[in-house]
Amino acid sequence: MRYSISQVAKASGVSARMLRHYDALGLLTPASVAANGYRWYSRPELLRLQRILLLRRLGLGLAEIGAVLGDQVDEAAALRGHLAQLEDERRRLDRVIATVEETIADLGHARIGDPDRFFAGLRKDGAAMRQSYRETFGEGAAAAFDVAQAAQHGLSAADYEHAAAQGAALFRRLAAVMRSGAAPEDPPHSTPSPNTTSRCAASGSRPPRPTPRWAGCT
Repeated sequence: MRYSISQVAKASGVSARMLRHYDALGLLTPASVAANGYRWYSRPELLRLQRILLLRRLGLGLAEIGAVLGDQVDEAAALRGHLAQLEDERRRLDRVIATVEETIADLGHARIGDPDRFFAGLRKDGAAMRQSYRETFGEGAAAAFDVAQAAQHGLSAADYEHAAAQGAALFRRLAAVMRSGAAPEDPPHSTPSPNTTSRCAASGSRPPRPTPRWAGCT
């Protein structure tokens, strides 16, 4: 029995465009192509597509899947290699998480006693991150990473503390605007005053939508 590309796409959840991409890569060639260009698939192609989707779900890339399907690498070896990559990524993320946790603690007091420690996790892993970005997104991403790192050079502890204080103040302002119920299109000067917010909280009502200024409660 033959199946059209639209039937295979509907049954598998893979778009017709992706099926054509698999064909272009040599991963999944149709059983036949009609004179009008229609692609037709049969049972062996459906079984092969099922295997491709399974390997994709396990995290293998298309190049790795192609090697597996071409019997260049067995599935177990491919998955062991993928597991090693995942473990490396987990260790990298653990270092970044530790740095972010320390940053959150420092931002709570808006001061940074040791800038070297503040950026230690990110700096230590900088080379690996740059390599990952270059391999995934190309030389442009690596160049942007270099620019971002260069922007941090020469900053003092006072610079870091000033940036932390600005960040904390910004989040406080954002929280106040969110509590006020202001709409995104409201003008910046429409932020409610603390007195207005306090009066509204005491009365159990909400501040009014900005008319040009906040005044009174509804």
